[in-house]
Amino acid sequence: MKKTLLILLCLPLIGSAQWINFYLSTNDLNTLPLGVCVEQANDGGYILTGSIEDSLNPGTQKILLLKTDVNGAEEWRRIFDIGDYYQYGISISQIDNGGYILTGQSAWFFNNPLGSHAFWLIETNSLGTLTSTFNIPISSSNRELEKVVDILGRDINPEKNKPFIEIYNDGTVEKKIIIE
Repeated sequence: MKKTLLILLCLPLIGSAQWINFYLSTNDLNTLPLGVCVEQANDGGYILTGSIEDSLNPGTQKILLLKTDVNGAEEWRRIFDIGDYYQYGISISQIDNGGYILTGQSAWFFNNPLGSHAFWLIETNSLGTLTSTFNIPISSSNRELEKVVDILGRDINPEKNKPFIEIYNDGTVEKKIIIE
């Protein structure tokens, strides 16, 4: 098995690095875990999100969430599998209850030649345990408009300067307004 690593640097605004840490992962392929976003946590440590290759399903990416202490030593890591082939953590923030909320993106290219994509909101507790997820599908170009309704849900024909909602056959909706 090959070992791969993720590097986190702590750099002050002026001067040299305070510390540099490497976060190892073991899997069958020579692929590095990818850190996309790092934020300082309320306890002075750091929280990182990105992606990591799934060692049980080579070639697939899962969402990585990694927590360090103030010196960059790893406290824990979580890997989230939200069901698609490629999954990436994009941003992370600590929320008022001490937990974390991260955004991610997923894609599945093999069912649909055009691909299907979704954005995700993932909430965890302070130890990185998943508490909720919310999927925001990104529409594909082969969807069809089923109906147009006003904000009260009544079927309408769109008019200028009045908001309306388009409902598509893939379950997605778009709020729109035509401005004159």
